[in-house]
Amino acid sequence: MKSQKSFISTIYIAVLISVIIFQAESYAKRGPVGLLIQVQGDVYHSYRGKSEKKVYRNMFLFSGSTIVTKAGSTCRLIDQINSTLIDLSENTEIQLIDNGIHVVKGNISEGPINGGLLNGIRRKYARAQRYSSIQRNARKKVEIDFFTAKSMTISKKYPDIVWENLGPEYTYILHISGKAFVIKPSNDEKDLVRYSLIDILPGQYSYQVEVVKNDTVVATSKADHQIIVLSDKEQLDIDNSGECLKKISSNNPFLQAYILDDKGLTVAAMDLLREDSSQNHHNNETRLCHIKTYSDLELKKCKAKEQVFFYQNLND
Repeated sequence: MKSQKSFISTIYIAVLISVIIFQAESYAKRGPVGLLIQVQGDVYHSYRGKSEKKVYRNMFLFSGSTIVTKAGSTCRLIDQINSTLIDLSENTEIQLIDNGIHVVKGNISEGPINGGLLNGIRRKYARAQRYSSIQRNARKKVEIDFFTAKSMTISKKYPDIVWENLGPEYTYILHISGKAFVIKPSNDEKDLVRYSLIDILPGQYSYQVEVVKNDTVVATSKADHQIIVLSDKEQLDIDNSGECLKKISSNNPFLQAYILDDKGLTVAAMDLLREDSSQNHHNNETRLCHIKTYSDLELKKCKAKEQVFFYQNLND
């Protein structure tokens, strides 16, 4: 009897996970048609007539979404289809349709997005959505699995590299540019190891990390993974390309992270997305981009924890 209940429970969980993943994948097939930003006051979102829910920060929008601003409230959104910036006045209702924006009531103003900024919203979302499913491995681990990011881009402004922390009993040796650095994990970030490469010239370098326990190397990452160090000019070009973000939405960690991730500065993007997720627990769509950075950086523990939040908030 007990085994029968266990079997039924297993089937139920499997079906539930399948339904959740199907729901997430159905959004990806359609792809977002816009991105809601700069919410002020009481702004509400609904999808295909379902109950309205208050919007707190950034949110991907799909064909069939309805946005409503209440009295004294405004918001701004990026219309991906027409590459325009839309401002909604108070007491306004719009619907997102396949070819753009339909105004049900109220007033909007629109203008072009400078330089085609954020034109890749659909592409970015499709890439991020692949990382929503929780992977399960029934095989019992018999050895230490240790991986590092295939490539990390850094600069003087963003000098940090990261890898997964296997536990407090381990230390790490970073090999790069003919030098070895012994690194002990910080207590501030228990699931990852962070190290700042401050004095390294611009260029491309192979790096490797050794895992040490009791003075013995117990695991080694691949030796052909790369760290790319940007020059001051390359970093300045990135900073300049993000200047127009201030005109779109000032102090928006998600949009800043979007630019950095596009330029390969994944660690810097991850840090901003962590900030955005901590401020905005309700938005699963932007959480996908956060999960993607963890996946790109091979931070499996961080990724798994963020996926749990994703599924817990799937119907919020």
